[in-house]
Formats: sequence, C-alpha cells, structure tokens
Amino acid sequence: MENSSRQEGTEKVLITLRRRNHKKSRRGCGNCKLRSVKCDETKPECKRCTTYGVLCTYNANAAELQSSFVGITTMKRDSPKAQRPIIQAQANQTFFSVAQTPPRLINSPPIISDGYAGIELDTQSLERLRRFHLRTIPTMAGPEGAAFFHRQAIKMACSAPYVMHLVQALTSLHDRHFSGQVHKLQIVAESYHLSRAAAQFSRKLSEPLSPADRDPVW
Repeated sequence: MENSSRQEGTEKVLITLRRRNHKKSRRGCGNCKLRSVKCDETKPECKRCTTYGVLCTYNANAAELQSSFVGITTMKRDSPKAQRPIIQAQANQTFFSVAQTPPRLINSPPIISDGYAGIELDTQSLERLRRFHLRTIPTMAGPEGAAFFHRQAIKMACSAPYVMHLVQALTSLHDRHFSGQVHKLQIVAESYHLSRAAAQFSRKLSEPLSPADRDPVW
C-alpha cells in the first residue's frame, strides 16, 4: 500500500511538472477577441485588423467589426476555366439572367464560386431562388426594402456562396411557413444550407478581405 501511494504521488508530481503556465493576454483589441485570433497589441491599430480591413479599437464599448473601407466596391470576376458555367456578379447581373432560366434548358447546373467555396444550383436551388425573388423579398422587406433587395441581393448571392446558402435557407423556411406544415425534407435543406453558410462565412472571416468580399460581408 505504501509503495502504491508513493507511485501515485510521483505520477501526480510528474503531471504537475509537465503543465506549463501560459499567460492569456486580455489587452488585445476587441475585434481580435471576437474573431478568436491572437492580437499583436500594436497601437493605435494592430496588424491583424489592418490586414483584415476593419477598424481596430481597444474600447470595449465600440462597435464590432466596423469596415475600414469607404465607398462602393466592384465585384471581381472569376476566371472562366471551369467546365461548368460559373455565375459571376457583374454590373448587369439581374434576377432574370439567373433565376428565370428554365431548369429544363440547363444541361449542367451552374456553380457559384468565390475561389474558396462553391454552391451548385440544381433545379431545386434555382426554383428557390425564383421564389426568393418573387415572393420572399416582397413579403419580408416591404416596398422600399424590396426595391433594394431586388437590385442587390441576387448580385451579392451570385458572388458569395455563403450568401446564396442563406438565400436558400431563408426561402426554404418561408416555404414551410406558407405551407403551414412541417416537412422533413425542407428542414433538412434549411439545416444543410445554414451549416454551409456558417462554415463558409467563418472561413471568409479568417482571411484578409478582398474588394469583392466587402459588400457581401458587410
């Protein structure tokens, strides 16, 4: 018994010695804490916030993730190397050029890609996009808001896959609300698109923003 007690005591000492105390900095800026990244604590603006493109602040009461960019941005165009068509957010991108394309005329589903992730718009996805434009936006945004979303929402969704996933999830939720019934397939679709949107948006936030990212992110 005595030898056993000594062995246990020795193991506890060894475990204790292996643990290294590390001091967590609580002086980092608010945005680095929000993004769960290590702040270099450079003042007045840390390097991570400068690179990421947000206003750096050490004030706990300041608004989070304020963009340091000013003005309206231009959406970049993806390289047309993919075998299947890739929808790009161009200045003349409209709902009619994307969502009203009859699914039966599409030989291969178009893909929306931002270089990091993508979403394939199959027949069901295109139908949801159509309903989002014709029903969900007018129902939820009101006259003034609907005008804005009709101009901008499709264009942003066609440049950022995570926005398109959100559009798909919101429309599926709206479909379920209108039907008044719980459909397992709709819930599965909502969960899938919400999870993909969260994962892709999280990855986007972990990288420096390009000019094409600014409008969809903010």
